[in-house]
Amino acid sequence: MTSKHTPGKWKINSQTYSIRAETVGTVVYGNPDNPNRKADAHLIVAAPAMLAALREARMVLTQGKGVPATAPVIKTIDAAIAQTECP
Repeated sequence: MTSKHTPGKWKINSQTYSIRAETVGTVVYGNPDNPNRKADAHLIVAAPAMLAALREARMVLTQGKGVPATAPVIKTIDAAIAQTECP
């Protein structure tokens, strides 16, 4: 499955907490009026790594550990991954 998000690596500007995608030089997040912008920026920058970790965990659980695709933990992982996908 391929991702449609702006490719990383993403960097946080420590002054404004805007996020720039190094590969394309585009600001992908930046709202100076948001009081939560520092925490939001750190979460957003971590998102691609978390998505990759979820995909790997799903593979290890279903293929390596034999957890059925109907198990609650797999359904939770699938739901989280689905939230990252554009229709």
